[in-house]
Amino acid sequence: MLIGPERDPHLQIDDGVPFPVERCEVVRQVDHSLLTAVVHGGEAYRFPVGARVTLWAGGSVLFMGRAMTHDRVLDLMSTEAAGELRTDETI
Repeated sequence: MLIGPERDPHLQIDDGVPFPVERCEVVRQVDHSLLTAVVHGGEAYRFPVGARVTLWAGGSVLFMGRAMTHDRVLDLMSTEAAGELRTDETI
């Protein structure tokens, strides 16, 4: 699913303030979903590996995950079992 400027996409890294991005893609598979191809400031955005990433669009959460590499975020349900989550996180 391509998300462009018409959806007003914003990224939030951990507990930071959401910031606008130009576009991104959410790839959904049967067993997992990936956030990738994020463009910010005309360039590919590099995620801080291990960060919790939330994709907002039009004021709603579209995706939550953990940055596995600098260019891919895996959805939270696929990344961690409940026992591995920080005490302030839930799935």
